[in-house]
Amino acid sequence: MKELKLCLVLLSAILLNACGGDNGPSSEPSKPTPTPTPTTTTPTIEIATTENTSPVLSQTSGSAQLSFKASGDWTVTCSESWIKVSQASGKAGSVTITISASDNDTYDDRKGTVTISIGSVIKTINVSQVQKDAIVLALQDYNIEATTKQLDFEVETNVSLAVTISEDASSWITQATTRALHTATLHFDIAPNTTTEAREGTITISGGSVTQTIKVKQDGDGVISFEDAEVKAICVANWDTNGDGELSHSEAAAVTDIGTTFKGNVNVRSFNEFQFFKGLTDLPLGAFRDCSDLTGITLPDGITSIGGWAFFYCSSLTNITLPEGLKTIGDSAFVGCSSLTSIKLPDGLTSIEIFAFQNCSSLTNITIPKGVTSIGGQTFGSCSSLISVTLPDGITSIGESAFYNCSNLTSIKLPDELITIGRLAFSGCSSLASITLPTVLSTIESSAFGGCSSLTSITLPEGVTTIGEWVFGGCI
Repeated sequence: MKELKLCLVLLSAILLNACGGDNGPSSEPSKPTPTPTPTTTTPTIEIATTENTSPVLSQTSGSAQLSFKASGDWTVTCSESWIKVSQASGKAGSVTITISASDNDTYDDRKGTVTISIGSVIKTINVSQVQKDAIVLALQDYNIEATTKQLDFEVETNVSLAVTISEDASSWITQATTRALHTATLHFDIAPNTTTEAREGTITISGGSVTQTIKVKQDGDGVISFEDAEVKAICVANWDTNGDGELSHSEAAAVTDIGTTFKGNVNVRSFNEFQFFKGLTDLPLGAFRDCSDLTGITLPDGITSIGGWAFFYCSSLTNITLPEGLKTIGDSAFVGCSSLTSIKLPDGLTSIEIFAFQNCSSLTNITIPKGVTSIGGQTFGSCSSLISVTLPDGITSIGESAFYNCSNLTSIKLPDELITIGRLAFSGCSSLASITLPTVLSTIESSAFGGCSSLTSITLPEGVTTIGEWVFGGCI
């Protein structure tokens, strides 16, 4: 009976457990499976560390190669028009491009960039190109005198310089080491040439890819061959320092003052060798005064002023060469040079003093350089053959009797800046038929145009405030 009860209890428990499954879940409900998020890949541009990412290109035909690996379509851009690339775009993969540049014709280095892009991902390559090397010289041939002690010349360059002196000139040309080479001026010491033979050498200047060669020729210290025996005798007597009976170039160049050595010597006829007296800077007062037979002379380049009365009444003088550096012609310097038909005044001349060319009765034309601002009294008085005068802009005054009795002068153009015409300035210019007075003219002094018998009309500017007596006296 007990066994039956135990079976019933077990059966009841089983039934109760089975019925309980309908009243609720026996475990946690399952979670839904999430939808997977799609993955994205960042584009890459890979450049190996062994690649040159800052290439420096040569001045001409410069180029460099660059290899990289791109994960997608790529493009290349250049920041400067002178930079070129062999391929501007491409597909994913390993790529090698060539970066090149047009010739750099400037005297400076230049820089730019090459940019490789895939979308927003970029790689930048810095590109440089070297300058065009330059050594610029004003002259490449120098002919120097036997006594020259130093040679200086300007160099424009953008490179460090090296100087080489040819072996055949190393004994007489030496680079002066007292000045820094980096300055724009190179200095060379020159030994005097004590032989009679000329000599030559070269100086080579190099820097970067450029070389320049300068030729230097030095005159021999030969004796001067004089055309006029009288002149030679005077020169040897006064300046032959070594007593050999000759005058050398160096002896002439050592003279700094001739005083009145030649004054009044009527036997002196030609002195073109005077040009070798390069130590002179001034021609003294009366230097060749009354040398009435002197026909020709060449002044040294170093002379800047001709003293008063220097060629006073050198009545046979027909040819004179003035130096380009001449600044001043003194009082009465050429008075009475009645055979002088023309003279070229150098461009640098700034002053012509009173009476300078008075009574140069054969002088036919004259051109005054632009640096002269006034014509002094009697400067061309009684130059009776003068038919042409050219005055520069800038002259403000014409002095008393400046062109007095220039009887063949037919016309003259006065400068626009002229303010004053002095007393008797054009008196006796009997052939003067026309003249135009400038608008700024304010003063015409007495007898300025007296005796200008060919002058039929003249217009006075409104600005004239002073008119002297007999300004047009004798103008019929």
